[in-house]
Parts: sequence; structure tokens; C-alpha cells
Amino acid sequence: MTRFDRNQFLLLAGAIGAATAVIGSKSYSDGQVEDQTATCDDNTGQSGWSKYCPIADGHHKGCLDSSMCVDLGLKAGSELRYFDCLANTPTSACATEGAGNPHLRCSQQVVNHACSDPSAAQTCQRAGRNCSQRGPLMQQSCEIYLTPLTSAGRTQFLSCMVEGSCSDDTFKSCVDYLR
Repeated sequence: MTRFDRNQFLLLAGAIGAATAVIGSKSYSDGQVEDQTATCDDNTGQSGWSKYCPIADGHHKGCLDSSMCVDLGLKAGSELRYFDCLANTPTSACATEGAGNPHLRCSQQVVNHACSDPSAAQTCQRAGRNCSQRGPLMQQSCEIYLTPLTSAGRTQFLSCMVEGSCSDDTFKSCVDYLR
């Protein structure tokens, strides 16, 4: 049995702590590291569009095709995560329905890793006020899905919500990356 003296223990504990800190952050393909405990900024870095587009008609990179090379209204970091996820999904899984659908899975990754943004709450409150006569809008659901959007994406969302049904079940159709 190996015995550690106090100095060896402290050295080992420090090494484990450093390894945990590295594992806890996610290194991204553009060289940036996502760390939810530090300052988070989805607005900077390489966008998914600049990395993958244009894609010639009829060609694919995983489940990413030319129809995705449009402005989805996502912040650069969120768009890169979405495009990376789709591009790294095997083409055999692209037509999968239900929970295994790569677009749903990749959208969920975007939502789960988006930096918090107080302006999402403001946009959702505004949408809720505009929609109060036509159906309830769940504030928390709205904020979750709007956090990865740019201000232009949020403006487009508001316009769609004013024209649409405003229900929590249908508002996702007003967010391009969720379609």
C-alpha cells in the first residue's frame, strides 16, 4: 500500500483540481473555451455560417445542408455549436424522427449552453403583453429559447408572435433554429 505524506497529498489534490477545472470547461473548435463560471459571450468568435457556408446545393456536411446557410438569428457562439452538431451527425441519422431528430438534439445543445442574456426576458415580457389577448405565453420557456438569439433574431421573433397565435405550444415556429 502506497502512503502519501502531506506534501505529496497536497500536490496530488492540486493536480486533480486543475484537471477538474480543465474538464469542466469545454474547448470549442474555434479555440475558445466555454466556461459558465467565467464571463460568457456568445456574440464573439467564429460563427457557424463562416465556418461551413456556402454549401453547394445537393451537398451535405453531416446533417448540415445548403438550406441551413441562412441567417438563423443566432449569436455566433450558438450558431457555431448548432452547425458543428449538425455537421458532425452521421447522414444516416438526418431523417430520424422524434427525440433522435438531429435538429431537435442540436437545438437543445444550443439552448443548454447559451450564455444568459437579460434582454431575452425583456423580449419575452413584451411578447407576453402583445399576446395576452390570444393565449398564454410561458415566460420561462420563451426565455430559454430566446437566449441564443441576436437582437435581430428577437425582433423577428416578436414580429412573428404578433402575427401568429402566441401560444406556448406554437411560439417555437417563430424561432428559426427550432423549425
